[in-house]
Amino acid sequence: MRYLINILFLLRFTLMAFQANRENGRFHRRVKRKASAVILQSRKLNDGTVSERAFLKMQWYMVSTLFMSELIAILAGHKISQEEEGAFCLLGALIGLSDILVDDYHLEGPRIEALLLNPGAENSAIEKIFGLYYQALLTELDTDKAARLKEGLLALVHFQIASLRQFDARLSEQETEAITRGKGGASLRLCAALFPALEEPLQGAIYRLGGLIQFLNDAQDLPRDARDGVTTFIRFRENFQDAARFLGAERRATFEAFMAPTLAHWRRHYFLFCFHAMYVLILYKLSHYAHVCSNRLDLEQIAGMPKEAFRVNPFSPGFVWASFGWIINFRPKAAE
Repeated sequence: MRYLINILFLLRFTLMAFQANRENGRFHRRVKRKASAVILQSRKLNDGTVSERAFLKMQWYMVSTLFMSELIAILAGHKISQEEEGAFCLLGALIGLSDILVDDYHLEGPRIEALLLNPGAENSAIEKIFGLYYQALLTELDTDKAARLKEGLLALVHFQIASLRQFDARLSEQETEAITRGKGGASLRLCAALFPALEEPLQGAIYRLGGLIQFLNDAQDLPRDARDGVTTFIRFRENFQDAARFLGAERRATFEAFMAPTLAHWRRHYFLFCFHAMYVLILYKLSHYAHVCSNRLDLEQIAGMPKEAFRVNPFSPGFVWASFGWIINFRPKAAE
């Protein structure tokens, strides 16, 4: 019975992920429809200093935020209303914009804090677009949610600015892991902030999950980070197998955190199954990286290799063949 349930879960999750990963898929159409008025206004505010890439990045963040929010809603037994769906789209744009402000426009913490605490302080086009989305979202929220949003955005900006230190090769392993957990955790906790108040053990577990997702992203982005000189947990691993062991330990600790909150068994099972499938996908990619690198985790060598060597299709027959059994054998217990 467990295998049948997991196969059904896999079909459901794969369809959901496939739609989210296609630029003309259902999720992208939904966010463009839900946030159409604000998107149109934001483009009118552009004086030519905001690139098309930035607008596309905002759209992808809208999709990923809505995607994660739907999974959290299933876990919490909450049905997302039409109004809440629109709010999650606006939140996604804000998360993307905060990243753009730090990475592309090099705004410092006090300046971004001023945008959150002093409406009307915007000067540049990108700041005005940030203010537009922020005010549009605030009008959708009650006082408690608005307070959680502001607190969450300030926390996220703190870690996004801290993440700039990852371009410094002298960054320690402890500092790198703290920044990674903080950035991922703050981002996912922001999604939870728009739900009716969740119990503290669940909020803590969601924060921990955000960290795991960020570690998985860093493993997936290994080739790009090697080229860009970004320090991630990978830099401190002895080999590819050590990196996989690190991710396995993070996964076990994260899944263990979801055992404490009071949750319906099938909801927890499906939720953790989805992230188990993501974890298996990343390990498959990591094994591919190891293969093309002859099992040598040499960041300088990887930085000089062609991008094409590291491309992996998660919907390929090779991935299905290598990973299907591992995925459907999942048990919703942290130790397994």
